[in-house]
Amino acid sequence: MLRVRVDQDPWKDNRVRQALKQLPQPREDPGAGLARPGRDRRRQPRRARTAEYNNIGPYPFDTEKSKALLTEAGVTMPVKVELNVASDWPESMAYAQALKEDAAKGEFEITLKPMPATQYWEGWTEFNMGITWWSHRPLAPMLLSQAYVGDADGKPVPWNESYWVDEEFSALVKEAESALDLAKRKEIVGKLQTIQKGAAPSAPRSS
Repeated sequence: MLRVRVDQDPWKDNRVRQALKQLPQPREDPGAGLARPGRDRRRQPRRARTAEYNNIGPYPFDTEKSKALLTEAGVTMPVKVELNVASDWPESMAYAQALKEDAAKGEFEITLKPMPATQYWEGWTEFNMGITWWSHRPLAPMLLSQAYVGDADGKPVPWNESYWVDEEFSALVKEAESALDLAKRKEIVGKLQTIQKGAAPSAPRSS
């Protein structure tokens, strides 16, 4: 799962994050022969693996829109960033290489920083940009509550590696956790997916 630190440059500006989403993004597990267009799920329930998944679709690939967003954000192009990736995860390395090549079309210059998985896990929440393996959970709220909410003080929970916190999102996750009715939970998760797609936190927070 690709993620960026929204409390650090250049990702503090949502326009930069949105610019990356407009590009021909890497396919899921390209090294495993499971290539398909990226859908900006970001730890949302994946495909039909959870009953709550809603197919809201990805952004259309638009290189010119990406460049326009970067221009609007006033950042220097190409945007130079470093992507940390575990070298002994072949799928992650293939994912990283695909992203590097595709992102170059939209004025992102990504330098890959391979490292052993043991080293990656030592600092996985601290990297400006990283690719992390997350094991599957049977219910969507179980994963979202670990990866994308804030604590009682509004700070990212320990495994929130993107440091992305949105008050409405956090409240909806709690609501989804207590929803026993599947249809109701699916409706709430649909709202969560829409918020994530927009990816503009009420205020980026750091620990």
